[in-house]
Amino acid sequence: MTFNPHNEQERLMMMTACARKSVQMQFSHLPMEFIVTPPHRMFDAYLARHIVIAILNMRFQIPRKRIGLLFGFQKKVVARACLGVKRRRDVPVFDAVYVALADRAARFFEQELGSVIDDTQFHEERA
Repeated sequence: MTFNPHNEQERLMMMTACARKSVQMQFSHLPMEFIVTPPHRMFDAYLARHIVIAILNMRFQIPRKRIGLLFGFQKKVVARACLGVKRRRDVPVFDAVYVALADRAARFFEQELGSVIDDTQFHEERA
């Protein structure tokens, strides 16, 4: 899937896809749809979604308000997710996993950017 990195909406959606993919690799027992919309009382799915939100906010520097608008969440849902992850990061094991997930999400996004740049150069060379 190619995207236009200069289009804010497409860039945000790609960052989200990369964060979800990274988190889903760690929570491999959860289908992606459970991370996007956690079923009632499935706490690991809620944690996975909170980590995705935190990666978007803390690693990709997307403002909380924009995350809320992007997914139709109330501001307090996004704030609660970020605060919950921030508090859990006081535990060294959780922090190590969170850092690995955030780093992997960033690498996935960089790979997507690299493929867009490679495609653009290929098309320019052919012209």
